[in-house]
Amino acid sequence: MLNFSVNEPWFIGLFLIAPFVLRISGRVRKIAFFALSAGLFVLALSSPWQGGITLVFVLLPWVWSRIGKGKWVKLPVILLLVLAFVYLNRYTFMYGFLGVPSLPFKFLGLSYMLFRAIDYLFQYPYLRAHTKAGDILDYINYMFSFYTLSAGPIARFEEFLEDFAAVPEPLEFGRILRLLNRAATGFVKLLFVAEIFHGFAKWGFAGLSGEKNHAVAFLVFAVCNALYIYFNFSGYCDAVIAFAALAGFRLPENFDQPWLARNLAEFWNRWHITLSRWIRDYVYSPLYKFLITSPMKNHLAAARILALFFTFLLAGCWHGATVNYVVYGLTQGLGVAVATIYKSALNKRLGKKKAREFQAKSAVKWIERTICMAYVCLSFTLIGWDMVGLL
Repeated sequence: MLNFSVNEPWFIGLFLIAPFVLRISGRVRKIAFFALSAGLFVLALSSPWQGGITLVFVLLPWVWSRIGKGKWVKLPVILLLVLAFVYLNRYTFMYGFLGVPSLPFKFLGLSYMLFRAIDYLFQYPYLRAHTKAGDILDYINYMFSFYTLSAGPIARFEEFLEDFAAVPEPLEFGRILRLLNRAATGFVKLLFVAEIFHGFAKWGFAGLSGEKNHAVAFLVFAVCNALYIYFNFSGYCDAVIAFAALAGFRLPENFDQPWLARNLAEFWNRWHITLSRWIRDYVYSPLYKFLITSPMKNHLAAARILALFFTFLLAGCWHGATVNYVVYGLTQGLGVAVATIYKSALNKRLGKKKAREFQAKSAVKWIERTICMAYVCLSFTLIGWDMVGLL
């Protein structure tokens, strides 16, 4: 079984070859190159059963889009995909509820495949009416794109098709150097900076079982765990975004200086941006609209808080298959809810103009940033055990 880590030599080789192949090739050769990488992924899985089940999971939305023939009852297939995801991604705490045995292997990249599949189900009817979108190879190449296969960023189907059909702009030498510099910076963050914080996080976690200095050990673990997750993930994103740009594909940015956020709502607009955009479009906005048009139409603030909690609960569950991810999702929902309530209360008490003036003060900025980052570090300890590989 191949390791689908971005720092693997064969993966780096694929990234380096792709710009030469995709920039000089026509549509047919582009399709063939992506299809070849998709086939490599399936064949490299640990067993034929794993590869076959992955293909069934991926192809189900495409088959459903043909059966629907314009009627597009999406709910049944989305529900089926979610249940399959819960089972295949080994949500063991739900196996008793579902009454099914566990599988002996785990599926790589299934979390991002689920989001891409749902995005396709919503976007395909519009695209089919306005373009020639819908070819099976277009769909497979989107689902198995080696740029976003294992960890995002979460690209949209329409964006992928536009980049795939577009003729890449010529690359100037200066831009090539900037993109290679960004990729190299990403690898430095991923392989060196993240690993330094990884080591300190392990040291801090080990210190929690000692006889003294528990507070210091926990502080080291909390801070270094959060920094490890950031440098590991943002380093990965820097590398794949840069390599994709060299080949003529524009992957969306996933980070925007999240450590400067002043509350958790702003933090999630700066951290894993493509995830925030996806859950806003497909979970939060539809749920909030439903709540304010029927059961909670006279309680807009309560509807917003309820929608936030439910959205981040799902986001937490999506991140991992253990109960601590459920709690993690709830803590993120709580943080965003408090930020929303705080902003509303500040505007009500001071007025919007004076509230802006108050928050523009340097001392207020740094107090808010410190509180936000402390909350982030504390809440990230809930997933640190899995993310840092401590248990």
